[in-house]
Amino acid sequence: MLPKRLLEGSPSVKLPRPFSRQAGSRTGFQGEGGFPGTVSSVAGPREAMPWSAPMTTPSPKSEAPATPDAVFASLLQRLGEAGRVPSGAFVSPKTPEALAATLFDVAGRTGTAMFSVWAADDSDSGADEDDSDGARAETGDRVINAGITLFFIEKDTPGTVGLLGAERVPVRQPMAYELYRPLGKALAAHAKRGADPVMPDRGHVSFPVGAADPDIEFRVSFREDELGTWTTALARDRETRQAYPSIPSLPLSAEHAEFLKGLFNRLDKSLFNGQLVLLTGASNTGRSTTLRAVMDALPDNVHALAAVEEPKGGPGGAIGVVKVSGELPLAQALRSFLRQDPDLVFADEVRTLKDMEMLCTAAQTGHAAICVLEAKTPEEGYAWLTEAMPGIPTYALIVHHTRDAATGALAMTLHETKPTEDGNTLHVVPWTPPVRAGWDRTMPMPTHKVGIVVDQGFGGRVAELARVFHVWVVDSRENTPVIQSVWKSGLADAAVDPLSVGVTSFAALEGESPEAMCARIAGAVAEHHGAFAHDPPWSEIEVFGVQLTATLRHVFEELEATACTPTQEGFVCRRL
Repeated sequence: MLPKRLLEGSPSVKLPRPFSRQAGSRTGFQGEGGFPGTVSSVAGPREAMPWSAPMTTPSPKSEAPATPDAVFASLLQRLGEAGRVPSGAFVSPKTPEALAATLFDVAGRTGTAMFSVWAADDSDSGADEDDSDGARAETGDRVINAGITLFFIEKDTPGTVGLLGAERVPVRQPMAYELYRPLGKALAAHAKRGADPVMPDRGHVSFPVGAADPDIEFRVSFREDELGTWTTALARDRETRQAYPSIPSLPLSAEHAEFLKGLFNRLDKSLFNGQLVLLTGASNTGRSTTLRAVMDALPDNVHALAAVEEPKGGPGGAIGVVKVSGELPLAQALRSFLRQDPDLVFADEVRTLKDMEMLCTAAQTGHAAICVLEAKTPEEGYAWLTEAMPGIPTYALIVHHTRDAATGALAMTLHETKPTEDGNTLHVVPWTPPVRAGWDRTMPMPTHKVGIVVDQGFGGRVAELARVFHVWVVDSRENTPVIQSVWKSGLADAAVDPLSVGVTSFAALEGESPEAMCARIAGAVAEHHGAFAHDPPWSEIEVFGVQLTATLRHVFEELEATACTPTQEGFVCRRL
């Protein structure tokens, strides 16, 4: 479950109100391409398309191209005008599927840092721009603008201090809204959206296609709304991928890696409850690499800022990176960060007590704080906290790094702080998996039931289930008002365990069957209610709105279900 400081989950998952923030308050989708901005007012005439297109009235003022080949031809022209002509020849795309594949090809050949396919309802702004208010009101027309925007990042000048990669140059291509939905669906299929059950609204595309070690790997994120699928693709070259490794590739045990990865994948609420994450060790033990791996594990929809001494991998990602130096000390950078109210702050590295005090202030005001700190032992690292905040107990998760003097091999271990026996102070102990007090792991697992509703006409019954166990429900015309009423009731707020009751909502993909919907969301449900997110982990998942199939049985068995039983309204999977 995401904490209160964050947006409502991933682009298509809205989490319960106890730990949610109003969607759109900080998301990168404020404008084109994931960068804050104003979507240009462009749209086009309605034409009969060979694919199924929504019949929403576009802007009557513009004539944007409405077919894949026309959009692509215009895009090439605009790239040429911007001095960004792609190398090689292209086959003109005739379908949304071909256009989707070609966009990644063009982005790879032109050195695009990021591109987005977007749509926006500009009815209000459109009315302000001309004198057609009356006609538009009489016909009830909406002004829906859509387009493709490619972003290029100018190189930072040597010695740049402050925000890196700030000079972003857009190349904008309008298109008719009729093409937006089919293109979004084609992009999701091409990027294999949902292949990772933990990140169901993310996909990946390699350039060149099929390369074992591609020049570029595009990390693609999707956001569903009433207009269709907003797509953002971030280019990651070899240098970036090497600089930002995955957590499982680090030199720590599989259990520790799984815990650490899950902590940041789902943005565990403990990160926002005053606990700092300290990456300790001597110089050259991999602390900064771990910091970047943690940054890479974040979901797509967070506001994170990092102050680092030696940036690597190039700018342009979802995290704002600031280079610190004598001209811009770490404490000053952190102070500036807090004025922007980020969800997470990263620091590499803490060198003074003033730096540590600023990080503690961030943690105590609801921000997740992660830092690199030179310390020979975990205890020495924690001593920085006690000295920076005397008399104030501050919890910490400590990831300690060592290097074997004889072999040079790196190793990592996890430690945490817990109260001493007298309860007056905190001390550092080896990390252990969370276990409910009094629960003997040799005994049967306590019950933690979760529900999944893929029936878009479930309606008022959502509230009934939400009072009994936590339920994940697909958004729909009938379900969404009930979901919102459950959130407003404060049901989960009042519960001792917020994940024992209440509702999480998720969006259906266009044309998605109930079976495919259930298979897609099951991994996220198991992750958010699993061993590293809830104690005890889920023991039973009941599904409503789709019958048990061989495919779904396999999906839940992969999630460690030991028995799946059909019911009148769906099925139940149990983990014994």
